[in-house]
Amino acid sequence: MQGSEFLYFLTDNNNQFYSIANGGLKLSAKPVPLEFSPDGWQEVSIQNIRDKNTFSVDRTISSPYTFVEDGADILKHIFYKYGVNAEVNLIICHQQLYCSGGEYGFWYKLLTKLDVDLSTYNHDGFKVTCNLLEGGFPKYFKANKNTTYEIPLDDLAVNVKMDGIVLHSQSTFITTNDGVSATVFASTGPNTANVLYALTYYNTVTENTGTNLVYNNVLGEAIPFDLSSSNKNFIDATGDVELHVNIKDYPLSFSTNMHDLNILNTSYAKLYIKNQSGTIIRTIYEKESDVPFSEDVLINDSFVINLVAGDKLFFLLEVYVRKSEFDTSQNYSVVVFTGESDQTYDSRARKETTYIKALRPLDLFARLIDKVTDGYYEVDSTLLDLEKHKVWTCGNGIRGLSDSFIKISLSDFFGFWDTYKDSGMTVKNGKVIIEERYNLINNSDVKALGQISSLKVTPATDLMFNTLKIGYPDKQQEGTNGKQSFNNTFEWSLGATRVVKSLDKTCKVITDCYSVELTRVTFDGKDTTDSRQDNDPYVLHIESTTRPADGDIPEHFRLDRSLNTGTTGLLEPDTVFNLALTPKRCMLNNGGYFRSVLDLMDTSIFKFTTSSKNNAVVCDTLIEKEDIPVGLIGTRYFKPYYFDFELIADNDLLDLLDENPLKVFSFEDVNNVTYKGIAEKVGIEPNYNKNQTYKLLCTSDTDLKPLIDYYGG
Repeated sequence: MQGSEFLYFLTDNNNQFYSIANGGLKLSAKPVPLEFSPDGWQEVSIQNIRDKNTFSVDRTISSPYTFVEDGADILKHIFYKYGVNAEVNLIICHQQLYCSGGEYGFWYKLLTKLDVDLSTYNHDGFKVTCNLLEGGFPKYFKANKNTTYEIPLDDLAVNVKMDGIVLHSQSTFITTNDGVSATVFASTGPNTANVLYALTYYNTVTENTGTNLVYNNVLGEAIPFDLSSSNKNFIDATGDVELHVNIKDYPLSFSTNMHDLNILNTSYAKLYIKNQSGTIIRTIYEKESDVPFSEDVLINDSFVINLVAGDKLFFLLEVYVRKSEFDTSQNYSVVVFTGESDQTYDSRARKETTYIKALRPLDLFARLIDKVTDGYYEVDSTLLDLEKHKVWTCGNGIRGLSDSFIKISLSDFFGFWDTYKDSGMTVKNGKVIIEERYNLINNSDVKALGQISSLKVTPATDLMFNTLKIGYPDKQQEGTNGKQSFNNTFEWSLGATRVVKSLDKTCKVITDCYSVELTRVTFDGKDTTDSRQDNDPYVLHIESTTRPADGDIPEHFRLDRSLNTGTTGLLEPDTVFNLALTPKRCMLNNGGYFRSVLDLMDTSIFKFTTSSKNNAVVCDTLIEKEDIPVGLIGTRYFKPYYFDFELIADNDLLDLLDENPLKVFSFEDVNNVTYKGIAEKVGIEPNYNKNQTYKLLCTSDTDLKPLIDYYGG
């Protein structure tokens, strides 16, 4: 007996089959088909449409289903007992002919499994109508792709040695008008006057994040020569720092009326920087005189001071005068005036080493998919395994806080890989995968469709663009260090083209090493902070070799600095990291896609227009902001043309797309010329053996020139 052409089953998420028994709802492991087919099943159309963002295929159903009799009863029981969030699946099986040894029979093949959307439940009399959604991963992806999840940096994480970047700071001090004098008075016997004066110092522009320095304002006054307990220092060092000092056009006036010829070295003025021990670190001005003398000078000086934690610096003026016992006729004095001047202090410091936690990308991907799909899907990815040294952490992780976690959505995680490596995400062999897009297309496994009677060819203008943004977010780190950020957003233009549209290939993940380091030094060790970057995701490029544990130092990986040698365009090229992730490298990694979209434009030039921060980096001969012809950026893997035609769909079409959502099809026109394309939009109407619309994206190896002589069927 042949039986029904289609069988319908309602199941739960554990593949248990619903039925009605004794007026109640029953679940069983044995398949129980609906006695009454859903109303409207004859018109069902199942479409597979490629998603532009993930480069994968999304399956949709054309119209709602109306359930009657037992189907309606099952849904009513479920809806009124469990509500709109109850999980119900509709399985559709299609009858197939079986022939063997002269005998034949029939069997049922799974056609599709769809999710019954009870949020669209409509109970009208004896009928229940619901929309149907693609089940499986697409259902979870649509519902949860933008949901932010917390992924802990736990035992799966590796240790990363954070030995820091040499950070720069610039501080400007203004000196004001100060006057200092020392006087000896006429009397019998020798007389000496010696004054130490801490000059007035006002800090006006300070950028000292992570530089191991604290800058202080100082109000000028005479102070004791013992500096050990003085608070008139203008700098405190909290760690090792190299301090570059530049004093420019600092006015000083020195005068003395000394003329005691009975002794030598009777008056002097000294301007210097001392430390807390009283050691002179730098003498800036020094003048001695035994006779009446005066001069006005503009002091210019540049020098370097190396400090360690606990050091204090004082900006001091010492004046001295003495007279002999033989001269009792006059008072003698030394007078010094200083004026207004700007003095700059450029510090260079590297924070002490810490060890932080970071997750491998494949581990993070697996945890995200587990959360997104409620544990129903596993992952696989050759790309993420190859790129396992691009590890993931967060702001609190960088600060070294325990119990840190990354806050991230699947969309943002995938967005990084699409920016960095032109990636796509799909389901293959029952697992969610992320791979470079060209690797998702298998040109060696082609499904031949045969000859078609009518073909329409159109340009894929939805993919084309003339301006490009690529790179990473600007975290608004200002100052000398923030402006050094090279992993920022770059913009490029192809000039005037027919299609005027921007392509945005930026992601939300931070790879800027200066943002990483400023986060580490600003909030290190604190339990609380108002920083909004605490749980933001960061990516670090680490070396492939594990460094062994040694005492208190854990087994760890070092930051990869293999590209640093010879790099220019940076203040501290030796200590930065993440040079392998720059916007220009992302652009070249996406070159295959760009060149595919920009067919016949190999001589057109991507012209650099702007960037949000530093664009001057030249690394390993790669000039970040250098213009580049389209023809030099990669190998195309498709052509930007759509083939549209109609053809009766094979029964195995959905199976083919389940095996490979980006299935390559070939077809022949009426001139027997073969063309190939990637599934863009294909579908079936199971109840009708009639033509279906195919829309294919042209493969890179398809020759379009024969279409010049194509005039239709």
